Amino acid sequence: MPDPVATPSSQPFVTRAAEQPRHGFGPTGGFAFPFAGHAGHPELVVERGGRGSSAPLHRHGWASWEIVLEGRVRFVVDGQEHLLGPGDAIYTPPNVPHTYVIESETAQLVALNEPSSRFEQLQREVAPMMAGPGQPDFAAIGKRAAELGVEVLGPPLTPRL
Repeated sequence: MPDPVATPSSQPFVTRAAEQPRHGFGPTGGFAFPFAGHAGHPELVVERGGRGSSAPLHRHGWASWEIVLEGRVRFVVDGQEHLLGPGDAIYTPPNVPHTYVIESETAQLVALNEPSSRFEQLQREVAPMMAGPGQPDFAAIGKRAAELGVEVLGPPLTPRL
């Protein structure tokens, strides 16, 4: 795995959609990572999901920025709720508890994480744990998340709208 804080490339590059790592998340969600493996670059994440797709309440040591491209998404950041729609964006500082849930039938978001993020690695390793039949082993998921710098603090949200 490349060093995520190495110096970024000085040469332009393209990553084709078919080359981008993609990881499912639960029954309706998934992530694509257009620049995975390009050391030193911010981590860009494209997320698509259906109503109820949510992350557990968590925090990590890197900042993140998210913009909603379509749909409605409710974020809770440091205890404050924010309902975002198309074009709305939110910033989460490092080590601040946060979560979100997709409130509309479907939604698409783009997130940007600082280069020190290990989010793609986390999704790559956790996606198979979430895909099996029955309830996922949340203790095992939380343990692996902690090893990668993500502290799980509580359960996912449920939609309200």
